[in-house]
Amino acid sequence: MTWIKMTTNLRDKPEVIAIAGELGLEEYAVVGMLHHFWCWADANTVDGNACGVTKAWLDRYVQRHGFADVLEKYGWLRVHEHGLRIPKFDVHMGKSAKKRALGKRRSQKHRNASTVTKALPEKETEEREKSTAKTPPYPPDFVQFWAVYPRRVGKGRALKAWKRVGAAAHIEAILEHVKADVVAWQHRDVSKKPHPSTWLNDRRWEDPLSEPEGKDNGDPIRRGKQTQEEKRDAIRAGLDLEAGRIRDGDVSSCRGLPRATSDAEDERHILPYPEE
Repeated sequence: MTWIKMTTNLRDKPEVIAIAGELGLEEYAVVGMLHHFWCWADANTVDGNACGVTKAWLDRYVQRHGFADVLEKYGWLRVHEHGLRIPKFDVHMGKSAKKRALGKRRSQKHRNASTVTKALPEKETEEREKSTAKTPPYPPDFVQFWAVYPRRVGKGRALKAWKRVGAAAHIEAILEHVKADVVAWQHRDVSKKPHPSTWLNDRRWEDPLSEPEGKDNGDPIRRGKQTQEEKRDAIRAGLDLEAGRIRDGDVSSCRGLPRATSDAEDERHILPYPEE
């Protein structure tokens, strides 16, 4: 099938408008004449050179006097001693032009298909994001808990624990206990503070309110050493107290101290050396 290349906006080109004005025709009529002439040139010429063809013949062919003169005036036709020539014929109507046009059309179709294929997942993603944006990701009560909890790690696990234990029904008690823990744990290392999911799974809001800790109370090792030292101090203090009572003659509460012995009793407990 023979075809020629024509742009879709040919009617609106300034040259076509000027040609129509000089010929006293509508633009659509000029487009029809051009199409008629170009189809003849495509079928009867190789490179756009129509040898032996005159402007008078072209006017008779399109049935409009002065058509060839106007085409020549606006550069769409060249007249030489051997006949007529269509400028840029190889660009718009040659075989290479047809191949380029077909290749461009195939590439455009491929790009359009790729764009449609890519647009579908993107559209689905946008719709999914819109639907997600409509529903808040975290319940308001959980947001309050998260804002005051002193160690904000594992938010996803904390949310699961929040829903699992039904914490929303105990929000007031939870906030009260968390605020008490914030004060009690202010000297505790952050790594020693429980994760929020652990705190919720253990239902810590049902425990007694936390008491403020000392600077070293958050460290179990240090806390154990301190306790042992306190015990030793208490034992020493007890011994000193009993010793003071003995000096004052009060032996009623000295049951825990070693009993004093006489020299005779001491001698009985001394074993003699064997005789040589």
